[in-house]
Amino acid sequence: MNLPNTLTLLRIFFVPVLIVVLLTRSPNVELWGFHMHFEVFGVAILLLGG
Repeated sequence: MNLPNTLTLLRIFFVPVLIVVLLTRSPNVELWGFHMHFEVFGVAILLLGG
């Protein structure tokens, strides 16, 4: 399996995860003492998949 196919499969996997993260309406998450919104996780998923 070559790199373009691997990236495509990774992006297909990340789309439902991204949708769940962005549609979750929960309070801020405290991670290592920092308060983070779920939008930060959404941006991280986009950067990881792109």
